Amino acid sequence: MNFTLSPIKLSAMATRRKCGFTLLEIVTSLTIMSVLVVAMGSALIVASRGLPDPNSPLAENISSARMIDQIAAELQYAFTVNNASTTGIEFIVERNGSPVTINYSWSGLAGDPLVRQYDGGTPVDLFPSVTDFNLSYDLGAAVFITLPTEGSEIELAKYAPILYSGLDYKIKELNWLGQYFKPILELDAVSWRVTRVVFRAREHGPNDGLTLVQIRTVDDAELPTSTIIEQSVMIEADLGASYTWRQFVFNNVANISPGHGLYLVLQWVQSKNSAVVEYVADPTGFVTTTDGGLNWSFNSDKSLIYYIYGKITMPGEQAYPIRSVQIGLDTGQVDTTRLQTTALLLNQPTKP
Repeated sequence: MNFTLSPIKLSAMATRRKCGFTLLEIVTSLTIMSVLVVAMGSALIVASRGLPDPNSPLAENISSARMIDQIAAELQYAFTVNNASTTGIEFIVERNGSPVTINYSWSGLAGDPLVRQYDGGTPVDLFPSVTDFNLSYDLGAAVFITLPTEGSEIELAKYAPILYSGLDYKIKELNWLGQYFKPILELDAVSWRVTRVVFRAREHGPNDGLTLVQIRTVDDAELPTSTIIEQSVMIEADLGASYTWRQFVFNNVANISPGHGLYLVLQWVQSKNSAVVEYVADPTGFVTTTDGGLNWSFNSDKSLIYYIYGKITMPGEQAYPIRSVQIGLDTGQVDTTRLQTTALLLNQPTKP
C-alpha cells in the first residue's frame, strides 16, 4: 500500500529536524569551550601569582599603610588630647554618643611594638616590630584655657629693721623725699599693683600741715618722674606727737610691668613743716629734692622705714590648638620605605 506524504507534512518534518544540533556543531562547541576553560584557568593562575605573599615586604608595607591610615582616621575626630609626645598620643573621640579614649604608643626602642589601647582595654600590638614611629604637631597660636588671675594681697617690698636708731626728715616747701621700691616677682608674673603703703610719721607743729603721699613712675636714671599715678593727702592734724604707723590705700596703681619699680614720694603742700617722717641710715633707694621736685638726688646713707603691699597677677593656663598631626612609621623591613601621612584634626583640641 503506497502512502504519499503531503507537502505540509514534509515541511513539518523538516522543521523538527532543524531544532537539534548536528554532530559537527556539538564537536565544534566542545572545542571552543575547552579553549575558553583553559584560558580562564591561565588567567586565574596569573592573577593569583600577582597577589603579594602575606610575609613579603610589600604585604608588610601595605599593613603599615593601613595602620597609619587608621591612626589618622581616628585622630581626625579627636576632641580632647590627654597626652602628646613624639612617640605616642592619647586622645578622646565620641563613639555612639559616648567618649572613648584611644592610645597609641611606641617605646622609642627599635624592635619594640607599636601598641594601641582602646578605652582602657588590653593593649594590642599593631605591629610586632617597629624601627621608628614619630608624631609631629602643627600647632596654632596659644590660647588661654584659664584667664590671668590676680592673687591675694601680699607684702611687695619693705624696709623695717627690728632694731634701729630712727632719724627725722622734715618735709618742707622745697624739701621732699622719695623711696624707690620694686617687688621681686616670679618669672612668669604678668603684672603687679599697689594696694597700700605704710610708713612712720609724726606732727611737727603747728598742726596745719598737708603732705601729698604719691606713687610716681621712674625715669631712666632711676629717679622719680613728674608723672603721678595716684596720690592721697596726709593731714598733720591726724598725726600724733610721737611716731606712729600711717597707712594710705591706693586703687589705681595697677598693671605695672614686672621688672619696673616705682617711687613713693612725700610732697609738701602747706605749713612751714608739713610733717616729719622717720628714716634710718641705710642705702636702699632714698632720694631727696631741695628745689621742689625739679631735681632729685640719691642719698646713699638713708632709707625710709616702710611697707608696700599689693597684688600680683599670674598668667592663666595656656595651651596650643593642634591643627594637624604628621604620622611617620618605619618597620625596618627589606625594600620597605618609610610611610608618612597627615591627620587633620577637625576639632583642633589643645596640646597639653
